[in-house]
Amino acid sequence: MRGMSLDPVKLLAKHAPDKTTLSPVQDHAVNVWHLARNMTRHMEGIDYFFLYRACLLHDTGRLIYPPGTPQAIRHGIAGAKILYGEGLPGEAKVAERHIGIGISAEDVLEQGLPLPVADYLPRTPVEYIVAHADNLDGRGIRDELDVEERFATELGPRYRRRVRIFHQQVRRILDRDR
Repeated sequence: MRGMSLDPVKLLAKHAPDKTTLSPVQDHAVNVWHLARNMTRHMEGIDYFFLYRACLLHDTGRLIYPPGTPQAIRHGIAGAKILYGEGLPGEAKVAERHIGIGISAEDVLEQGLPLPVADYLPRTPVEYIVAHADNLDGRGIRDELDVEERFATELGPRYRRRVRIFHQQVRRILDRDR
């Protein structure tokens, strides 16, 4: 439980090699927090302190594998390893499972991803919410349809259906307390 008292901003700074690497990760994480907070404001049973930490720490692995680098897909498992080491297993799971709409073991094999063969799929409401907010903070993304289009373009048309299913699951989570 030593990680429970750590400020997520300080934790990111602790693991950043320099401010140039830290700044975009931190800025994006704050954007994800604002999106997540706004979409969950009406929810009564959500642990906002955990959601805040999960949002701020979801891309911790980007400090090691920045976007655009050959191994960037590994940022989820790299961040999880750091967060487990800091005593933050819940936040570690969010980091591991937030990429895109989640990555299945099948995806790892079919796409030849440089990841251990396993499911990295969101399971909890917070994991879904962080992944969703993360997708909405992408360059050129305005809404869920843009996210769908991005995945269909990058990964093929069958991913459009998977993204739609993911968005339906997110809506079910968000509509529970309405």
